[in-house]
Amino acid sequence: MADRTAEIAVLEALLNSGALETEVQGRRIKFASHADLRKRIIELRAESEGRTRRPRAAQIYMGGLFVIAPALHIARRAMQAGQQFVQRVRRSSFGYDAADSAGNGKRRAPSTDLRHEDGVLKGTKRKRIQGGARDAARNFSLAAWMVRAHVNYVTRHRFQARTGNDEFDEQLEKLVAKYSLPEHFDISGRFCLAEFVAMTERAAFLDGDFLWVKLASGHIQGIESDLIRDQEANDTVQVVNGVAVDPKKGGRPIAYAVFCRPKPSQSQTEFVRWVRAENVWLHGYIERVDQTRASRHWPPLSIPCRTSTRD
Repeated sequence: MADRTAEIAVLEALLNSGALETEVQGRRIKFASHADLRKRIIELRAESEGRTRRPRAAQIYMGGLFVIAPALHIARRAMQAGQQFVQRVRRSSFGYDAADSAGNGKRRAPSTDLRHEDGVLKGTKRKRIQGGARDAARNFSLAAWMVRAHVNYVTRHRFQARTGNDEFDEQLEKLVAKYSLPEHFDISGRFCLAEFVAMTERAAFLDGDFLWVKLASGHIQGIESDLIRDQEANDTVQVVNGVAVDPKKGGRPIAYAVFCRPKPSQSQTEFVRWVRAENVWLHGYIERVDQTRASRHWPPLSIPCRTSTRD
């Protein structure tokens, strides 16, 4: 007890002096920081008063000196670091980070996944990543500005005929302008060609792709990406993320399963019909030769938006 009291006195004097190195009972000791020194004093006081029996700090011999370090704290931190590493490896489902429900957006070990791109992002993960992108565009001014800037840059064009025949060019431009009007272009009669193209690019940038259905009346109907979903088909075709494909022809699209939302206030969808591939045009960011549905430019950007405070 007397030795412990004397050691406390020496350490308190060391703390008051602002130094970190001293000699206690013939031993040369050195502390890594003043916080470690205070912790050692508290432990010695607790032991002398008989309140607790905390593990003594480890004495590490370095360069001829005994450096006192909190062994329990170091061991705990090492264990936590190991557990976090294991969790990151387990969490790496070898897909898109933005589709990870954990939502931390941290770096992961390099993936060795070589699956079909449509197998990486499907079902619930595809819905999660689309919902996250739309939420970011709704609630973050910077994200919304990025989308607008991209759309304005790639979609603002005006048709100009340059055949060399001025009279024919003028008539052709008038014809295109006429059928670009909402009543002649959009089946709903709301959007002209320029507006529809801008919305198509915005939807493809956020959701991955957007479907144009060519109707018999000459109008166009737009189908959002989340309304093209898996539906049962006959055994001769394979359905990939809502698209019936022919595996014998390299995955050539045969038809698209189109759904609808019966009520705007509900997220439930109902199957409408299969639309033949020759009657549609799918616009999207397809980057692999065997890819059926498009992925997006947005997933790497949606993680920092999701983990940040909203505007």
